[in-house]
Amino acid sequence: MRCQRSNTTMMVVCLAMLLPACQGGKVDAIQASQAELSEQVALIDARLQTLEKRPRLDFTLIDTHTAINEKMFEPQLESSAQLSVKGDNMPPTFYVDVMLKVEVPDIQYVGVERQIFPVVDGKGKLQMRQRLPQHGLKPEQIQVTLKPMTWYRGQIISDDMVRYQ
Repeated sequence: MRCQRSNTTMMVVCLAMLLPACQGGKVDAIQASQAELSEQVALIDARLQTLEKRPRLDFTLIDTHTAINEKMFEPQLESSAQLSVKGDNMPPTFYVDVMLKVEVPDIQYVGVERQIFPVVDGKGKLQMRQRLPQHGLKPEQIQVTLKPMTWYRGQIISDDMVRYQ
């Protein structure tokens, strides 16, 4: 019995010595695998950041003109401007959604029209019309807002990105 017990004890001691060595190898393999996965996640994250990076563009409306056209049955306000766009990583051609808002506070009228215009090499020409509620309105009675709203797949144009000249 004593011999059997010493063999068992020796086996337990050997297993106790081998177990950490085996576990250490597994731990090293797991740590190596985690390091590899961390590198892959970092590469994917960097690529995603590159793809999602949106260029900062500045929109300038130049030579804005507004005129009232007293047509026989439907008076209209006509507004036009040149659009100049500058910025980094700007696509050579893209589209801008522009809003023309006409307000006549005296009669509590608000009319909004939106239209999409192409911008090629940073330049575009805007021409829009909005129906007026009645004949005989003077330019000083009307508040006109011509503003780019979104560009290229719905990227919002904030107020600080638009200048008027």
